[in-house]
Amino acid sequence: MPNKVVMLGLDACDVQLVEDWVAQGKLPYFNKLMHQTPMMEVSSSCEVMSGSIWPSFFTAMTPDHHGMYYMLQMDNDAYNIKKTHAKDLQSEPFWSALADDKRCTIIDLPKLGLVEKGDNVQVVEWGAADHYSQFQTHPSSLANLLTERFGPHVLQREFVEPRSIEDYQSLFKALCEDLESKIAMCEYLLQQNQPDLFIAVLGKTHSAGHYFWRFHEPEKTN
Repeated sequence: MPNKVVMLGLDACDVQLVEDWVAQGKLPYFNKLMHQTPMMEVSSSCEVMSGSIWPSFFTAMTPDHHGMYYMLQMDNDAYNIKKTHAKDLQSEPFWSALADDKRCTIIDLPKLGLVEKGDNVQVVEWGAADHYSQFQTHPSSLANLLTERFGPHVLQREFVEPRSIEDYQSLFKALCEDLESKIAMCEYLLQQNQPDLFIAVLGKTHSAGHYFWRFHEPEKTN
């Protein structure tokens, strides 16, 4: 895809674990990526609070400009605590500054609501770990097409916290199946739209961190 930009995000993915597993030979695709492309560390706004990282990325602004840093924040007008929603974002995403003839496809960027602009394609919260909005798309007709073609994500459906080993096994299986669907969705939208900028974020790493860390470090569960 000459002159195209494709970005893949892994929500709440621990880079140290990735590096450890690559060294153990468990992640061949990451191993190939890490050895064929430049690697660098970037600064983030996580010291403000972890919820500010994604909005800082997609607005290219610091938290004092975009105004989002956690799921619960102080209401500056009423001085009480309120739940944060995607509509509370105070800055536009960086691709809003692109020329009108540049097409974007944006899939499941955490904490970002629907940004309806021209021929851009956007999928909001089909498979996001956190819910600051609801599943919706631009164009709106795309929502039914994606649901019919790829089904609803496990975290869209009524979700019950796992309580037994069978529950964890069921959740793990569902997340793996949904990962395959997410990959197929990304490939489909990439081929159909041929965008100049394509960004897709996988929320499975976030969910895995919440629900399966205890199996990685069982001594810390007691």
